[in-house]
Amino acid sequence: DFEVGDEIAVYAYAKLDSYFETQPDYKSPDVPPQSHFVNARTNASWSYDRGNQTIQGRHFYFSVPVTIVVGAEGSEVKELSERLPVKRAETFGEEIVDGLEEVEDHAKTILFMGVGIGLIVLISMYGIGRRVMYRSVKMEGGIEIGENVVPTHAID
Repeated sequence: DFEVGDEIAVYAYAKLDSYFETQPDYKSPDVPPQSHFVNARTNASWSYDRGNQTIQGRHFYFSVPVTIVVGAEGSEVKELSERLPVKRAETFGEEIVDGLEEVEDHAKTILFMGVGIGLIVLISMYGIGRRVMYRSVKMEGGIEIGENVVPTHAID
């Protein structure tokens, strides 16, 4: 039984990502998970140390708690848990829009770089193809010069 003013912390407790532990039958080699991420999420005996930081694997996880304060019967229900700071919650939509604009700028830069590199490759391949097209090797080992190639020296 709870009294008015009592605080109750509510947590979700769950085993997550257990499907990471298995591989499909058609995959080879048949070895356990190798990545840090999968081991940290599925292997309770796995541990990794780097400097003064340690990652300990586990199976079960707790959520961020929700605190419930018991009020008088019929009283208004209020959210007291601050999952997002109030200031951030007010500007959350603006931050998403700003982030999307930044992503669009990066995408445009990558697109223009890809087109530029593609053009350079095409022009280079065209030039190489033209050089190869105007040279042919005779069966006797001599070189026949095509119509658009100007010889720069004689071959003895």
